[in-house]
Amino acid sequence: MDEMQIEGLADMAMEELGVLLSAAKASDMATNIISQDVSHVDTDVLYAAAHFAFDQKQYVTAGQIFSILVTVAPQTRDYWMGYGICLRCQDHFASAHEAFLNVLTINPKDLDALYRLAELTMAQNDMTQARAYLHRCTKAVRAGHMHPLKPALDDLASMLHSSFDGMR
Repeated sequence: MDEMQIEGLADMAMEELGVLLSAAKASDMATNIISQDVSHVDTDVLYAAAHFAFDQKQYVTAGQIFSILVTVAPQTRDYWMGYGICLRCQDHFASAHEAFLNVLTINPKDLDALYRLAELTMAQNDMTQARAYLHRCTKAVRAGHMHPLKPALDDLASMLHSSFDGMR
């Protein structure tokens, strides 16, 4: 789905969800959706709304929508990533960690999830676990292979290395 499609769906979603979002919290929305026939939930519209909210730095709202999406479609990697990122932006480390682990359940070699877990555990000062996630990630991104995450991985590895040097 390209950016224009997401924006178009986001506009539709904001119209459709506007009353709902202002009237209830996401837990109420999730309860209502779960109690209904989930085949009527337009996940594309919700996904666009979550992206729109995230782009507006409305991480709580985006997270609430992603929470609904992972409930309705728990095997969708992008929903879990979005949910985890929103939780991380709110410093909900344990919940973000669990969301990223769900991505790895779907795809054990997901580089984005491994990178996010390395960064997250580093932020929690768990350098041993951060190093383990980073190792799994860098093992998948070989020097001869330029992956979009490679520069970010190199930066994270450098910060992690500095953290270990400071502990000596």
